[in-house]
Amino acid sequence: QTAGDSINLTTQKNLIAHAQNKISLFAAQEGTRLYAGKGKVEIQAQGDGADLIARKAVQIISTEDKIEISASKEIVITAGGSQIKINGSGIFPVTGGKFEVKAGQHLFQSGEKVPYNLPPLGELKSFLELNYHWPTLEPMKGAPYLVVFESGQEFKGNLDDKGFAKIPNVPTNESYTVWYGEDQRKVEIEVLEESILENFTDQDEIELDELLKNWDVEN
Repeated sequence: QTAGDSINLTTQKNLIAHAQNKISLFAAQEGTRLYAGKGKVEIQAQGDGADLIARKAVQIISTEDKIEISASKEIVITAGGSQIKINGSGIFPVTGGKFEVKAGQHLFQSGEKVPYNLPPLGELKSFLELNYHWPTLEPMKGAPYLVVFESGQEFKGNLDDKGFAKIPNVPTNESYTVWYGEDQRKVEIEVLEESILENFTDQDEIELDELLKNWDVEN
């Protein structure tokens, strides 16, 4: 969809988008904003990492609660040649300059391990959608289908009354081939009345037979 001016999308309920490969958003001039009036904003990279990069300052602010930073293996904070590394072996500050600590009281107690459960990521699921129609755009109701992927994995089933099928948990990044069978549409055959058949003469039948024979020879 292309426009020389603005494009506005409005819905009274949900706006859902799915893409088998990728989704890309780019704002050249005015920036990007994402607001949730109620409920939380959740972003997951279920199969890889996530990068948040800015040319200038980056702020993480909680106006009424706390901020938690957690990792299953290690957290590394680096700035200006100094670093703090946190992992299962301990906490390791490293700096080439001054290490300054100010506190009203200093307490050093015995070591203790802090348990923390990381939230599970949803399982990455891929799907394939099939839409099959006649040239008249009439759906192929109940037509059987067979999908064979490059790895040899097969999926069989039948289209619904709209000529549609959604196949979940299919292989990703593989080519595939789809075969369709005949649908369940009833074809009505018009029977000619005897009065119409009587209009054909024997000569017409002979000429028709010769025409069919010649057609078979040519094809």
